Amino acid sequence: MTRRHLVSMLVGMELCFGGRSWAGGLNFPTNGTMSLARGGANVAKVADPTAIVNNPAGLAGLSGFRLVFDNDLTHQHLCFQRGGTYPGTPGPGTYAGQPFPRVCRMNKGMFYIPMLSASYGWRDWTFALGGYGPHAVGRRNFSRQVTVHDSMGLPVRAPGPTRYDVLSQDVLVIFFTAAAAWRAADWLDIGFAIQPTFTEMRFGMNVPLNPSNLDPDSDVYFAIHNKGFALTGLLGAKIRPWKHLEIGLSVRLPVSSKTKGTATIHLPPSLIDLGGPVLHFHKGSQVTMSSSLPLYLRFGVRYRWLTGPKSDSVEIADLEADVQWERWSSMRALDTVVHADMIGDDLGVFRLPHFYQDTISLRLGSTFTIPRSIGGGRLSFSAGLFYDSAASPLEYTRLDYQAFSLLGFGLGAAFTIRGIQIQLAVSHAVGGVGWPWEFHLKRRVDRSCIQPVDPFNPPDLVRCDPYGNGYDASKDIGRGTYESSYTTVSLGFQIMFDELLRRTPTR
Repeated sequence: MTRRHLVSMLVGMELCFGGRSWAGGLNFPTNGTMSLARGGANVAKVADPTAIVNNPAGLAGLSGFRLVFDNDLTHQHLCFQRGGTYPGTPGPGTYAGQPFPRVCRMNKGMFYIPMLSASYGWRDWTFALGGYGPHAVGRRNFSRQVTVHDSMGLPVRAPGPTRYDVLSQDVLVIFFTAAAAWRAADWLDIGFAIQPTFTEMRFGMNVPLNPSNLDPDSDVYFAIHNKGFALTGLLGAKIRPWKHLEIGLSVRLPVSSKTKGTATIHLPPSLIDLGGPVLHFHKGSQVTMSSSLPLYLRFGVRYRWLTGPKSDSVEIADLEADVQWERWSSMRALDTVVHADMIGDDLGVFRLPHFYQDTISLRLGSTFTIPRSIGGGRLSFSAGLFYDSAASPLEYTRLDYQAFSLLGFGLGAAFTIRGIQIQLAVSHAVGGVGWPWEFHLKRRVDRSCIQPVDPFNPPDLVRCDPYGNGYDASKDIGRGTYESSYTTVSLGFQIMFDELLRRTPTR
């Protein structure tokens, strides 16, 4: 194996992990305790500092100084039953010829996603600052070795069936946000937000030395650590054509991201004799990965039920329906460049096809507020349903980012008293395949286009046909059944300082 071949193997591995795809099916519905309780249907209703997530126009009309601190704890269940058997002939003391075992994500704890946002309203303007992480689980690990049974029924150790897809992953993303909103008229609010975004990624996986012979004794293990900044933004509007009707619009601008970092390789015994050159590469390699987030559009309509005098009516309930579209078809492949000091020159751009597809998300949510005071405060209840279509075509299903279809619900309650609001929400979503009326809980892939990275022959940017003549079942590492679900508990606090301190509003 040449030095250039080793570098090429690293390129292919990084490409497998390159997509930070926050696509439909990857996330539970949204950030923010109230939004989560409503199943994500909050683009028209939102009227607090959490508007920096979905629709910055929701900041307009807020008086004085407000602070929101929301805390999401999410547990993800993720399992994969790979189809087929280990290569070789069954026999005593060997895993050869035995079915691949069902494996699950090893991280059993909760994944913490906070959001902090503060706003200040002055006359017809409101300004906000905040930060939050995307509503997704960024940490997962699969075992390098698993236990199977040989032909005699005795337990033996075997290489993990996900070793060529993902073994370890830890992604941290923070959206720093500065937003402003303007009440242009009694019936129109306009808002915008600028979001510098920080990303830190750690990944680990195996690459076969020879993709035509998947011998675990020749696997090369890579670990990558990348960091980078990007810039995106939000535009939003809220329209009130009638006092009972409110319409919300929001646009997230596309963003190009580039992260840089280093790579570490762990060689199998068969390559240790390359010692010197490998160690130099081990210490000096640099990785630059380019990816993108697509344009998305959100549209929501809600009807409000009001009570009290016409001049001073109060909302007691609402029903909102939202639709979200994300243009993932613009991202056909991921680009990566490796800068290797040991060969002097930068390598060219390599591509790994993903062929994402546009996604549609549907939301339906409602909040009911008890008209009479309870303990001197106001008590409200929220509920919602949501559905996300899959960004990943069936034949390109992977385990690094599960861009599956999602179907789920949210429930929650909020209590507000003298400028302090406490919110609690719970949400559950299951990943699968199909539209809501034909949803299947398990994502079954009979034939996939996912193969081990070939370090010497990067694939062309051509969408594969898993049922064509070129299909090779022995290289199909994505064939099987995928199971995924999310359970999220969220606790949020909002402080409205003018009301808390009994000051006159600034508007």
